[in-house]
Order: sequence, then structure tokens, then C-alpha cells
Amino acid sequence: MKKIISDSFLLYLVVAIITLSLFNENAKAQDVPPLDDSIHTSVIEGKDSIYTPGNGFDIVIGKKGSLNFGAYGLFRYINQLPPGQSYVDHLGNSRNIDARNDFQLQRVMLFFRGFFLDPKLNYNLTLWTVNATNQVAVIGGITYKFAKQFNLSVGWGALPGTRSNHYSHPFWLAPDRIMADEYFRPYFTQGMWADGEILPGLIYTAMIGNNSSNLGVSAVNLSRSLASSASIDWRPTTGEFGKYSSFSDYDEHKNLLLQ
Repeated sequence: MKKIISDSFLLYLVVAIITLSLFNENAKAQDVPPLDDSIHTSVIEGKDSIYTPGNGFDIVIGKKGSLNFGAYGLFRYINQLPPGQSYVDHLGNSRNIDARNDFQLQRVMLFFRGFFLDPKLNYNLTLWTVNATNQVAVIGGITYKFAKQFNLSVGWGALPGTRSNHYSHPFWLAPDRIMADEYFRPYFTQGMWADGEILPGLIYTAMIGNNSSNLGVSAVNLSRSLASSASIDWRPTTGEFGKYSSFSDYDEHKNLLLQ
């Protein structure tokens, strides 16, 4: 009985938030592209390319939908020297290191994104690979933008936690996460999450998902225990921290930013 009451209260709370969002004056779609049923590309003065870094290519923008395509790739050569290395583990045992010397098209990501039927109903599909470990996955999600204060998404997402899990890739200090972040960050899973800017400069994200890391885990291997996490970001100066909340000022701001 207690669980039924708890679930009913949560359902009423979600319905109340959605209802308030629909009546909010900011409930109109944010940054909605022009609905002209035309092929569209970005043009920058002084540039001989129609590509804007991070934005991909707008293939189609129509009244009933849009399609944007983007891609990311990383090729690298690793040669760990000296080739004969060893270390001593916490039990005092000496262990050999299999030093690498190889070429890798390490990571390739293909992005397909846009809106469908309603500019507030957004989708994204991503082909994600890590060739060094033979990992390939097709991930994606659907988001409905009720208001600036409340967006609801389902699909594959990053459990809120460290900054690198807030969709700032690849605008980091290095091509991959640093060890100080990697060892304790949450991972990616399938689930449902909400996010929005509840007050100017105050941004929240809350998610519930299958587990802490769903990649490579089939449905039959999942337990009934769900994972959940939440985070709050406060940006007190300008109210933003660059387009991707990057680890360095790739946006070349002229004013001080705090997050």
C-alpha cells in the first residue's frame, strides 16, 4: 500500500510539473529553426566551408521534421616505452605490463539528430564505436521540451555526476577522460531523465536508469534494482558556461565565467 501511495504521489507530481510548464510563457520551443521545407546550411563570413564545428550539417529542415548529421573521429598511434615494464601491486607481487605499439582509428561517432512532427519533440541517434576494444553500439534518445524549466527524455543517457558526464565530449583537456575523473564517474545507461533551468543560471538533471553501466549488458543480465542520480549546476556570472560546458574556454569568452 505504501509503494502504491508513493508511486501515485510521484505520478501526480510529474503531471503537475508538465501542466505548469505548458502554461508557462516560456513553453514555446527554444531555438526553433525556420520551417521552410528547404535544404539549409550554415554560412560564416570569411570561411570557405559550410561546416560550423560542433554543429554538424543541417540536411533538411521542414514543417514536419528536420535532420542534422555530424561526425567525430580520432586516430592515434601509441608506443609505450620501454617495452619491458613491470609494476608491484598492493600485495607486493611483481606483474608485467603488456606495452602497446599500434595504430588505431580509436573512436568514431556518427550523429543523426533533429525534430519530428513538433519542434519541441527532438530525437537523436548515434553510432558509437571504440575500435581498440571492438565495441560498437547504436544509441539514442527522444526529448520533449515542455519549457526552459523542464525537458523530459527517454533512451540512452549519461547518469549525472562528474562534468564529463554532462555531454561536454570532446571539448576536454585531452582526447579521453583523465584518470582523476574516470575512476569514479557514473557511466551510461538506458532510462528516463529530466533537466532544465529552474532559476536563471541554476540547472538541474535527474535520471533513473537500468544500472550504472548498461553498455554491453543484455536485458536478461539486468537486475530489478535501478540506478538513479542527480546533479545541480550553478552559473552565477553570465548564466552559461559555453555551448558544451567544456573543460577549457573553447568559446573564447571575454567575461569571467563561473560554474
